[in-house]
Amino acid sequence: MVMASGSPGHAAKKQKRVINDPTSDSIALLPGEAYAVSGIGTLMIDSGEVNLNGAHLMTGARVQICAESGPRGALHLQATQQGASIQVPYSGEACALVELQPFSPPVQEAGSDRPAQALTAVPCTDAGWPTEWQTALSQLAMSAASNTLPSPFSACICGTRGVGKSSFARLLVNHLLSHAPEVAFLDLDCGQPELTVPGLISLHTLTQPLFGRPHTHQRPPDKAVFIGDITPAADPPAFVSAAAQLYTAYLAGSTAQASRVPSLVINTPGWVKGMGLDVLSAVLRQIAPSHVVVLASGNPSKDPPGGSFWQLPQASHQSSPASMVVTLPAAASGVGEHRPSAPDSRAQAWLAFARACVSPDASATSILEGTSASFAAAAADLAAHAPYVISLDSVTCKVLHDSSLPKDQLPSILNAAVVGLVVNPGSKSSSAGSEAGDPEQPSAAQEQGNCVGIGIVRAVDAKQRMLYLLTDIRLERLQQVREVRVGRLELPHSLLHGGAVRSPYLSPWCITSSGTGAGPLHSRSIQCAQADHQSAAVQFRCSVDWFGMGLTPYPAVDLDQQV
Repeated sequence: MVMASGSPGHAAKKQKRVINDPTSDSIALLPGEAYAVSGIGTLMIDSGEVNLNGAHLMTGARVQICAESGPRGALHLQATQQGASIQVPYSGEACALVELQPFSPPVQEAGSDRPAQALTAVPCTDAGWPTEWQTALSQLAMSAASNTLPSPFSACICGTRGVGKSSFARLLVNHLLSHAPEVAFLDLDCGQPELTVPGLISLHTLTQPLFGRPHTHQRPPDKAVFIGDITPAADPPAFVSAAAQLYTAYLAGSTAQASRVPSLVINTPGWVKGMGLDVLSAVLRQIAPSHVVVLASGNPSKDPPGGSFWQLPQASHQSSPASMVVTLPAAASGVGEHRPSAPDSRAQAWLAFARACVSPDASATSILEGTSASFAAAAADLAAHAPYVISLDSVTCKVLHDSSLPKDQLPSILNAAVVGLVVNPGSKSSSAGSEAGDPEQPSAAQEQGNCVGIGIVRAVDAKQRMLYLLTDIRLERLQQVREVRVGRLELPHSLLHGGAVRSPYLSPWCITSSGTGAGPLHSRSIQCAQADHQSAAVQFRCSVDWFGMGLTPYPAVDLDQQV
């Protein structure tokens, strides 16, 4: 997104055509004029109609925004040509009037005393994404609106890492919502999901546009499967089976509503080489989307093959409609622009999750950047928050990807692990894992259960067989959980300690993290750099004695009692 030329004062003068209100800033948009919106606040359309990152907003619309500055972070605001002209004092004739309002009370950065960046709008000359994207987005939205095929419109976004799949998926969702009341979103990227924490693939029904980074709009899914890792590499057949299970749920839910099937947007992982290409191909054969959008980096060694690469030769004679392949250039990064890395994005998602565990009504919109103060405050809040106490006799505990662990080691395995909470586990388990062979080999579990959320096991009392759990899901939903699954997920290092006092379960310079359900904790640029955390591996240790510091007793949650 290229900002308008001229001095900063010129840009500010151009922005503020309307006399400022003490609590807001109004902008009169001329036909064809565009702005880059960033910061935190509420954007209100006082008059006219505008397009905000693909979403069509009409008079009276109000949207909360948390957007970073820069070409890949700021939101593109432009007035449409529809509607009557507006006479604005000191501005002449405009076609839209937009008001930028701060949150009331003012929002502060999480864990910091400084106020969050105010919502600002700066003139720009382009949308911040390739022109080919805009053409393709308009054509896809028109195809969805005029779809007459027996199968619903579905678009699968593919490409290697860093090409802008998530950005394109958000734009497509916003475009589709401008023509339909709801859009289904199937998120198959378990490493950098759009609407949940890492380790899940999920199905959502969206009725509102998506603005900002993924951690700012996390929400409970309609249905989800716990993968337990940030990559499907550990069990490709189970991943393909889970993707097909969620797609079946999408079709079943749409049929049950006896209405027009909503359009479907599918986000995929950036693993498109070797076994990753086999997994992606298997998923595409299972789902058979009407459109496949490939974002090409321009490097053949990184991009997936051209054409319908997922089709098997013997399947070319099948009568099912062929998917339309749309190849587009990758999103270009701005010069000198700072973009969060994949580990940093995951850390921000875990930070938003930690805040939701402590306060269900906590807003993630105040997290523009995961600063050290943010993580330290969240870690301290987690340590002070009373967990749920669950009887191990009320749930089944399963370890994914490894069936050789003795049952007597289960308390140690659960200790300080990030777990998936499943309400209706299938009759078969995928805990045995599958060999990295054919992704379409029948998985050990065709029905992998609905994962309603993620939990952090804060401690395990092996003698009393009690599990101390921190989670952001509601009590009535937690009472329906029947299975706790342990994968290979790990929390950011900075969420495991806060302030001057070290968490009692965090021990540096240990041998390994094997058996804890978490991998080695690597240093991240977004996390606190501490001199005593130079070890590449950390072993979690926890004791129930920690809970004798004025926080007990806790009310136990009887999972056998249905709501």
